[in-house]
Amino acid sequence: MRIVLVAARSEQVRWIYLLVNDEVVDSFTVETGRQPVSVSRTIHLSNLRAQGNNFTLRVVAPTTYIENDDHVILDYFDIKYRAANTLPSSGSDLVFFDTTLGVSSIVFDGTPAFVWDVTDPMNPVELRVDGNVFVDSVVAGLRYCVAKSASKPIYIKLANIVGLRTRIPSDVDYLIIVPSEFASAARQLAEWRSQNLLFFEDSVWTIHEGHVWTVKLEDVFEEFGFGSRDPTAIRNFVKFVYDHTEGGLKYLVLVGDATYDYKGYSASGGNYLPPYEPWMLLWVESPGYSAFDDFYADVVGGEGLADVFIGRIPVRSDAELLSYTEKVIAYERKLSMGMWRDRVVLVADDEFGSDQQRPSDGWIHMGSIDQIYRTEVPDFMETKHVYMIEFPRPQPYVRLGASESFIKTFNKGSLLMFIFIHGNPVQLAHEELFKLEKHADLINAGLKNPFVFIASCKVGAFERIRYPRCVAEDWAIRSGGAIATLSSTGLTLPSQNERYALDIFELLNDCGLHSLGELNMVGKLWGYSGYAKYYVLLGDPAVPIALPTPDIEVSIDDSLRKGERITWNAVVDEHVGGELYARSYGVKRLVQYVMPVSGRIYYYMRPPDAYFVGRVYASDSLSGSFFVPVSVDTGSPSNFVLFYPRGGEHGRVGCATGLRILPQQGLPTDDEPPRVALIYNGRNLEDGDKIPMKPILELRLADESGLNLSKSIGGAEPGLSFWLDASASYLDLTDYFEYDFNSDTSGSAVFRYEFPSDGGHLIRIRAYDNFENLGVYDWQIEVVGEEEQLKIVEPLVYPNPVDRVGPVKFGFGLTADAYVRVSIFTISGRLIWQSPKQFRHKGEYEPIVWNGLDADGDEPANGLYFFVIEAEDSGGNTVKVIDKFVIAK
Repeated sequence: MRIVLVAARSEQVRWIYLLVNDEVVDSFTVETGRQPVSVSRTIHLSNLRAQGNNFTLRVVAPTTYIENDDHVILDYFDIKYRAANTLPSSGSDLVFFDTTLGVSSIVFDGTPAFVWDVTDPMNPVELRVDGNVFVDSVVAGLRYCVAKSASKPIYIKLANIVGLRTRIPSDVDYLIIVPSEFASAARQLAEWRSQNLLFFEDSVWTIHEGHVWTVKLEDVFEEFGFGSRDPTAIRNFVKFVYDHTEGGLKYLVLVGDATYDYKGYSASGGNYLPPYEPWMLLWVESPGYSAFDDFYADVVGGEGLADVFIGRIPVRSDAELLSYTEKVIAYERKLSMGMWRDRVVLVADDEFGSDQQRPSDGWIHMGSIDQIYRTEVPDFMETKHVYMIEFPRPQPYVRLGASESFIKTFNKGSLLMFIFIHGNPVQLAHEELFKLEKHADLINAGLKNPFVFIASCKVGAFERIRYPRCVAEDWAIRSGGAIATLSSTGLTLPSQNERYALDIFELLNDCGLHSLGELNMVGKLWGYSGYAKYYVLLGDPAVPIALPTPDIEVSIDDSLRKGERITWNAVVDEHVGGELYARSYGVKRLVQYVMPVSGRIYYYMRPPDAYFVGRVYASDSLSGSFFVPVSVDTGSPSNFVLFYPRGGEHGRVGCATGLRILPQQGLPTDDEPPRVALIYNGRNLEDGDKIPMKPILELRLADESGLNLSKSIGGAEPGLSFWLDASASYLDLTDYFEYDFNSDTSGSAVFRYEFPSDGGHLIRIRAYDNFENLGVYDWQIEVVGEEEQLKIVEPLVYPNPVDRVGPVKFGFGLTADAYVRVSIFTISGRLIWQSPKQFRHKGEYEPIVWNGLDADGDEPANGLYFFVIEAEDSGGNTVKVIDKFVIAK
């Protein structure tokens, strides 16, 4: 017996034992190092039985190795042996794969009725058999069909099989391939895309009706894979659609998560629509060769480059698919229109890699982000940044405050987010800027969902089995996460990552519509021979994205003097209601950074902080004003931006650039600090008040010279800050602050704060105005534990999904007696049903029942819905919870 064993990467020695009929017939060791190896063994067997031989392959790890980390997966093995040509009752195939015997006698242990040479299946040749022997020239590749008996058909009828080849529509623009268990939920996406699809026509992108075809994955495997779950069947089917439709296929959407465990050894589940793994991928954890979905859309050249825009929606349930679809619809309907659509977030790792004792990575991440910011980010976009080098590093693997800053910045929302960082499938940065098991549920940008490009190794490895989600998947599927993510399933290279991101920005800088599928493809056109092909778009490739159009005329003095009120004017040639956002920035600063250990000096351009963020109502002619704080740097350039999110198709913007900041003249005209009120639950907070552990607070401020939003006053604290007790740390409130409508003297900051413990605490607010007049305000309050506050616990909808007509129960518990009401809303915010207020006792779990019909007595359509449970106790304190459920009948 000869056995060939291919071993994947392992840095541990393993003992291999081969057993035949429970007897060890061979043993050897394998140590592969960083490359796979092939081991060939020839074994002479003396213990074979006439029938029923058992073969066992046993892999043993050393006792010093951690058993739980010893992952060995047997894919397949072949055994070559000689056997007599037996004739089963139904006949058999006889194939010669790699043997050339010349003219030979083929002997059977029975007498065949017929023998055909079917090497060419379209031209079978019947061979003459003499008893149980026939003679032929045997060469490799020869195939015989041997029959012990034959039957004559009574009649032959041509069957009319109606399959995918016959059902294909004449035109398909948008193809959805979905497992049957998600087919019903996919209808909502198909219906939306049939009315809202992005096309490139006459050199511009436009949105109109499209031809959508939804196909079940099982039908693809049956007709194009002969019933096998072969990934190439998907590609062959896509090519068939591409070649046989009139207008040409434009989008391919794969629905369903995937794992490389196609045989289900791990019992982890999740392999709904399998990944394509390259044939050379012997080590499934390989950083070099990884799964790539573009294979499925490579229907022309065969070089691995997608020929249509492709994306994967990696869901594991109907509810997840409906939730993602509703997120896309809300995004495209522009249900949330605010300053976030004119914002880009830049994130960069520091110089420390796996070796935290020395800066082994140099400037690779910061250098790429700085290049993007300097050359591609337009002046009219608000730029928020999270640079790891700007956070304290008291010890290896720690950057104080970086994770909190990143999560806060993510949740404020943005149009675009670019992240250059070390990573793995479940973590960003060695310092844990983001880690799934710790931070996943803290991500919630609401409807302000960014498109996220993650330049990092393996963050998009959606096919791994040790965890159900990777970072890129979690953000893409999470309702408050990204609209889509673009990241790699394997290894990446810094130079290719930078080029990829630059290509995306260069594409978007025409301020026209583009599809996410186009963003996915553009960075691969030049670098597909490298690792760029392993970038995968997790999300719908037809989602449109665009920078706002910079066509609003803004008039403002090009010299801004510190401490003075500056007026501006603008003309907007349309009036559709809504609001405009006005922002004014300080001066960009060139920052010097001295690298630890080596002492090498690098420079980067730090994005400026806003010193005015206000709002005005849309009208044909606009004007407003703001104060220039005396703390802002003197110099040039500074920018003033006016953003109209509802203007045009995707927002309009006006930008005055190159404004100079001039020194202050004369004495301050204001020597009074800001006036401050801290509000909880609609009432001004006073000494002795009780508040819960995690309150939402509103800070109201007013000052005749405006509030100072600088990040650093005199190189120290920010203009607005929240302090607790005697702590030396504070919460920066400048990012939360926004001026009132048409005002440059008053505004508010709304924020959530989590107290470290209950009991008495001292809250301190420090607030500066634009002349650096400081106001310090204290409140002595009592924080009460959660059990003393009215709270709704364990909200539950049954059934969920709602799959039938009939009563739906909304269950919950209360920590105090209260009146309770349940309201149900569509994703667009339309109220369809509301219960009357009903009294419930503390600890009572009696549900409120909905009859399943809306206020008009009709059955609501399938889709995602929100429900709100509101409770009010005898003291007038109110709480509510908001959650979602699915109707899928």
